[in-house]
Amino acid sequence: MIKTRKRQRVKDELNGELNSDIENEKIENKKLKIEKEETKQKVKKQLKNKEKEEKQQQFNEESKIQHVIRLSNVPYGFFEKEMNGYFSQFGDVKRVRVIRSKRGHHTGFAYVEFKNEKVAEIAAKINE
Repeated sequence: MIKTRKRQRVKDELNGELNSDIENEKIENKKLKIEKEETKQKVKKQLKNKEKEEKQQQFNEESKIQHVIRLSNVPYGFFEKEMNGYFSQFGDVKRVRVIRSKRGHHTGFAYVEFKNEKVAEIAAKINE
């Protein structure tokens, strides 16, 4: 009976050690998974930041190339069609954008983009 108790105690100790080893392994695996996930998230953030920087750089370069004039105090009823018709007398109009509020109401601001820089300068001088 004493021998069986000792055997049982030894078995319990071994099982306890095995269980603790298994638990330690599980904990280590969880830590590794968490670390991998964190590194993935860091890499994703870095890629997003790079993409944002590249887009911003591209936007800055494009805005230097574009020939846009900003208009303020644009009267109500003077929308894209009318603006395009008016500014086409100066030269080729690439795009007209009338700025509206979130609700779609007139704000009195507009942007007109021309294909040629000199045409944009002339239109800006006339509309000062």
